[in-house]
Amino acid sequence: MTDDLVTGGDMNSITRAGRDRAEGAFLGAAIGDALGWPHEMRASRSGKWKALPTLRYESWTKRSGGRFQPHEERIEAGHYSDDTQLILAVARSLLRDRDNWWLVFATEELPLWTLYQRGGGGATKRSAAQWLAGRSPWDAKPEDVERFFTAGGNGVAMRVLPHCLRRAGDAEFAGLAADIVTDGVTTHGHPRALVGALAYGYGLWQAFRHRGTLGYGHLLERVHLDQAAWGGIPDIGERWPSWRDACARQPDYARSWSETVREQLDLLDRSAAALAGGAAVVDEDALEELGCFDPRVNGAGTVNAAAALFLASRHAADPIEGLKQAALAEGADTDTLASMIGGLMGAAIGAEWLSRFVRELQDHEMIRHTANAIGSLAEGGATSAPRRPVTKSALSTFVSELHGLDRRAAVTLPNGLEGEAEPWGGVISKSRSLVATSWLLRLRDGQTWFIKKLTKSANRSTAASQAMTELPLAGSETESPLLHLGFRLTVSDLAKSASFYQAILGLPVSKRTAKSVNLGGVLSIGEANNPHPFSGNITVYAEVRDLQRCLAIYRAIMPDGDCRIEERQDRTRMLCLDPQGYKVEIYQMKAEGSEG
Repeated sequence: MTDDLVTGGDMNSITRAGRDRAEGAFLGAAIGDALGWPHEMRASRSGKWKALPTLRYESWTKRSGGRFQPHEERIEAGHYSDDTQLILAVARSLLRDRDNWWLVFATEELPLWTLYQRGGGGATKRSAAQWLAGRSPWDAKPEDVERFFTAGGNGVAMRVLPHCLRRAGDAEFAGLAADIVTDGVTTHGHPRALVGALAYGYGLWQAFRHRGTLGYGHLLERVHLDQAAWGGIPDIGERWPSWRDACARQPDYARSWSETVREQLDLLDRSAAALAGGAAVVDEDALEELGCFDPRVNGAGTVNAAAALFLASRHAADPIEGLKQAALAEGADTDTLASMIGGLMGAAIGAEWLSRFVRELQDHEMIRHTANAIGSLAEGGATSAPRRPVTKSALSTFVSELHGLDRRAAVTLPNGLEGEAEPWGGVISKSRSLVATSWLLRLRDGQTWFIKKLTKSANRSTAASQAMTELPLAGSETESPLLHLGFRLTVSDLAKSASFYQAILGLPVSKRTAKSVNLGGVLSIGEANNPHPFSGNITVYAEVRDLQRCLAIYRAIMPDGDCRIEERQDRTRMLCLDPQGYKVEIYQMKAEGSEG
């Protein structure tokens, strides 16, 4: 078979062949992400580790938080990172409102992403925080605007897949180019991010349209030859009027764009030269020549676009090998590079080559369904939902509601999305002064989010007052997981003690003042500068439904705390000390007829 492209008028052919290509691209991108994430340059794995020469999913522990919020998070085998999260966020935006998807993405999906992001890049997180605060990143403070216009990473290229699939049947690239840049500027302002996304997006668009056997070097050649199609600055002024004004205030933005296009072409030239070497080419040498192992540039949009096109073009006949070369390229941006290659190859040849990786992939059925839903948008099957921008206060209220959960329960997100959430023990604090709380949330569409909340325990009364703002207020209808408990405690550190009982017992805050907190309507904690010596006979006691959960949280909060487990005829109890030194007894009754 020959290398043929479907013409713009052959829309029906695109639609008939679209299901396998759509699923292949979405699954390929997510699988590449999950395979490459443990090896990514920013992965910060905990413990001793050495990369294995085999391509497989891995369970690992991710260190995060730096000096001030050190914690570890458990990442299960087959779980994906921000690359796939943002692909799905873009897709959900398109599915909710085909005509104004960029507003949904910027004001709902990006702010929500701050809640559950895993492995997100700095530029994307900063811009998402700006949208959460109610402003675009190009209308922020001058210093933030400057950082935005210097953000040239691959955070745009890695999420263009839904747009490319949706417009696979377009006769011209212009509409897709406008979508890519409309999406891209929500997080990145430098031409390096946008041009790289356009070059990669053009290759992905061509891959969807390709018919026949994918030849050696074909995708790279098409992108290299068709620079006129992807190299211009699309006009997105009608969608983001203030963006056009912000660009006009940037010195020589058009010149910077042109220079970046030349930079992208130079990287494509280097890739083509490497491909000319045929079987003698060493992938690692070619990637090094492109800058994939140089920490100064290996996260750039232009670099990863060229590298992805190179590996996909070189390994067209053996896509698994191309995926392996990307995912295990130690020192490179492995998750994004492997995701981009997986997307390219899946778009060009379908999903069959990925079959051995699908079953263990996080949310694989949801990803498959989303791919098919995006593919159907070309037929006009979109729905439009009212927009509900997500604000800081709304998100804070939602997290407060999560704090009250002691079991799986239905939840509604600030923008109306629905799902179920439950406590999750996958995040562990690595500091005595830091409390880590986490939840697992599954949306109705099937996507899984892992949410964490880190609360700093303060040592001074003023800092304690600030920390108290993190404690959620709960309505009287909130069900306490507690069946019995004790009385009033006087402590020297109100925030620390309140956070302790909130985390261990899942108690909601019923009332608070500057000097006291009432938890669950029955346990009152008051602060005094010099609390009177307390009696060693005082014990706070509680009956719970899941003692093991309480034990796990206690060990995370107070790794050096004094704690022991005792078995009795009718109950299992945990005896420990709280941060102030009070005795705490937490017990779980045994079912009738059970043995001790």
